[in-house]
Amino acid sequence: MKKIYNLHFDGSISDSNKDQLPTYSGIYLVYRGVDNVQNNKYTCKEIIYIGQADDIKERHKNHEKHDEFLKTCKKGEIVFYSYVHVAKLDLDRVENALIFKMQPCLNDKMTQTFPYDETIVVSDGQCALLSKNFTLQRKDS
Repeated sequence: MKKIYNLHFDGSISDSNKDQLPTYSGIYLVYRGVDNVQNNKYTCKEIIYIGQADDIKERHKNHEKHDEFLKTCKKGEIVFYSYVHVAKLDLDRVENALIFKMQPCLNDKMTQTFPYDETIVVSDGQCALLSKNFTLQRKDS
């Protein structure tokens, strides 16, 4: 069945402040980039990972890929996160759609297949480098 997801990414936060991540279920984007302190914004260089969680804050207390996140950073770069609320029942489909479309370097699953019916994703808010509007069709391996 065709599904449309309107994703409004609420905010972004640096790795050093990840204890302020939201506690809701959702999708998170992990970036490497530069912290522009003077204008309180991040300059995104690359989406390095896309994940899901029933509780985004809890997920990042001891994320198994945290060291890998840090290793992707070049000199002067930091890790930061962007996040969006997604209902738990939609997490798998939305995560798979974003990974399949964006192919982040640290995602090693869900990059070659998309086992869902037509899925339309429309994104806005703090989600730099993310394709803002795309449609995917089922693609089995």
